[in-house]
Amino acid sequence: MFAKMGIPPVFFLLILLFATGCAQKPGEDQDAKTVAPAVTQIPAPPQAQLTPREEGKRLFDELGCVGCHAIFDRGGALATDLTDVGSRRSPEWIRQKILDPASLPPGQMPPLGVKPSEADALVAYLSTLK
Repeated sequence: MFAKMGIPPVFFLLILLFATGCAQKPGEDQDAKTVAPAVTQIPAPPQAQLTPREEGKRLFDELGCVGCHAIFDRGGALATDLTDVGSRRSPEWIRQKILDPASLPPGQMPPLGVKPSEADALVAYLSTLK
């Protein structure tokens, strides 16, 4: 048919290749369509897990404990200085004070509303302060 019109067969092939290539959007890679779903399903690497002491320090900062308590001359002066609390109080006493502040003297600390696991992390941090 193209030969009758004076068009060499090679042009027919070029037109055919061009026409099929144009169906693909610019910048679109056909292989990427088949690979992308597999890539998006790879789970993210796990976050580095904090040690109990590190988690306790994080909670101490997040809860704003330094607003009232000082550690190594940094923080508030409204409550007990905790610089050496680990040498003055047992871990059990510290945990009880965190979970139920009014149960132990001095009694001015407000309830923190932390979970027992969070209290354990705070104890792990505060117990190291000696």
